[in-house]
Amino acid sequence: MAMEPDSTQPDSGRPELPKLEFKPDATKAARVRAFRIVTFGLAMFVLAVCLVWLVVFRPRTPTLTPAAEPVRAAGAESLQPSAPIVAVPVTAETPESALRNAVSGLETLLNDMKECWRRAAAYVPLSTPGAEQLDEAVSRVRRAVVLAESAAALAAEGPDRLSGLKTVLRKTGAGGYRASVVGSAADEFVREISSAAADRLEHFRAQEQAYAALVAGDAAEFEIKGDVATAYLRKSESAERRIVRARERLRSALLEFERGR
Repeated sequence: MAMEPDSTQPDSGRPELPKLEFKPDATKAARVRAFRIVTFGLAMFVLAVCLVWLVVFRPRTPTLTPAAEPVRAAGAESLQPSAPIVAVPVTAETPESALRNAVSGLETLLNDMKECWRRAAAYVPLSTPGAEQLDEAVSRVRRAVVLAESAAALAAEGPDRLSGLKTVLRKTGAGGYRASVVGSAADEFVREISSAAADRLEHFRAQEQAYAALVAGDAAEFEIKGDVATAYLRKSESAERRIVRARERLRSALLEFERGR
């Protein structure tokens, strides 16, 4: 009986396999280590720069305190706190100053009325227009009437302002002759501006009626209404002269009243 070959014995007929050995590449390992060191160093550098920017260069909102507020001086580059704001005491209006304001309010009312009259007069033709300009002339005179109505509306405020003036006059606690002179002068002033406003309004209304007659071809009515307009204008001008005198008396009465206080 033949014997089987021993499997533990090396087979002399087969080539021997090479033994595997791990030999690390020192050069490649050094390169990888250097790359990791450089990458880590760059990351640390970027992180440090970000921290410095956040701490030093980040813009901050200035904080206001009750005692001071930031103000920028001319040419300054930084904010500096200003000095505390000192409260200015508010003084109540005295009866005397209120009285002066009331008188000034009446004069302002007159000035506004005169401005309306001036603008209204600029719309009225200086001479009789021809047929081709007649429609435009009628339109302009109508605008003048509207302005005169505005002046009359301003004059209607006179009694209310006069009442306010007398109320202030009573609050001064002054009686007697000087106070009565101020009240009387104010009465006259308001009465005259109301009269002038009414006459000036009728003047422009008569002008409007005159041009309406001219459009209708009624030359006689045009002349009649023109004469009426002129008459009202003369009355208004006379009232304006009285207004000037009444205003001077009111100013003088106010001055004497203040001197007697």
